[in-house]
Amino acid sequence: MRHQNDNGNFIYLPCGENFTSIYNKYKINFYIEHDENEKIMSYITFKRLWYSTVPNIKFQLPGSDLCEVCEDFRKQIQTSKNNYDEFIIIKTEYEEHQNNADLERNHYNNNIRNSKIDKSTIHICYDWAQHISIPYSPQQVGSIYFKSAYAIHLFGICKTGEENQQINFIIAEDEFPKGVGKGANTTLNMVYQAIKKFIENNPEAKNLQITCDNCGAQNKNNLSLFFWSWLCMMGYFDNITINL
Repeated sequence: MRHQNDNGNFIYLPCGENFTSIYNKYKINFYIEHDENEKIMSYITFKRLWYSTVPNIKFQLPGSDLCEVCEDFRKQIQTSKNNYDEFIIIKTEYEEHQNNADLERNHYNNNIRNSKIDKSTIHICYDWAQHISIPYSPQQVGSIYFKSAYAIHLFGICKTGEENQQINFIIAEDEFPKGVGKGANTTLNMVYQAIKKFIENNPEAKNLQITCDNCGAQNKNNLSLFFWSWLCMMGYFDNITINL
């Protein structure tokens, strides 16, 4: 959905793949079907043939959310280069912001590592994805541009551990009950359904680590705090830690 400027019908391979990984799979398959003494094409030739014969097969780029604070700091740094004192102050604040972000990222990664080592701990993260409009075509004609497309909402919950699991909920725009949107009640209902599935395969887990964004309407509110407390009261978990 992030390639609306492409002209033509393209096939996108998963973002975890690249030319090297596909070439290695090609070599494995080649030696299965051919004698090991046969010469295999080089990596350079493999890429050249790819570009010349199947240019419509590309690799999906990983999506990333831009930090508004970082973007503001970059703009301020560009405009303050003529004033050395102001430049140093802004650069110092920018580096402090980046260091704080690195601490958050390290804490998140530590929670993931602990969930893989300690079977008594479950770590989950969840978020709403950007909604999708259907039908979608890269060859969109002008008249369709002015019409309202059918919106599909995506919500995902991922559990890390020895084996990662992810549950995705696909909700059409007319499937929300009247007066209900992407608020705390909707979010927690789906999180609760996912947690029940996750603990089926890991009943000894009594510690829950949660990572979610800082959205007040969905995650940082009284209903969410009551919900996590209720899970402890019902005996699902002994300890629940929320990382916003």
